Amino acid sequence: MRLGFAALLPAFGELGDALVLQWVRNPDIDDSPWVYGDPSIETLAHLIMAQARELGDAATAMRRRQARRQQLFAALPTDDGPAG
Repeated sequence: MRLGFAALLPAFGELGDALVLQWVRNPDIDDSPWVYGDPSIETLAHLIMAQARELGDAATAMRRRQARRQQLFAALPTDDGPAG
């Protein structure tokens, strides 16, 4: 799907600042086991997940349109005779 996002976690324990990169292959993310420390973070995470689902749906729709277009072009008659 070629969709990813990143998060910067400042002062992440003993390690210092951390940059977390995530590749989203399946945009249907289950956040039920997650514990949000702040309602604003939960809102942000839900916005990111909603955008991932939206982009995933758009990519699927685009692939379906391309496949349908290929089917239609494949059904057109071809001229195998000499040009002229």
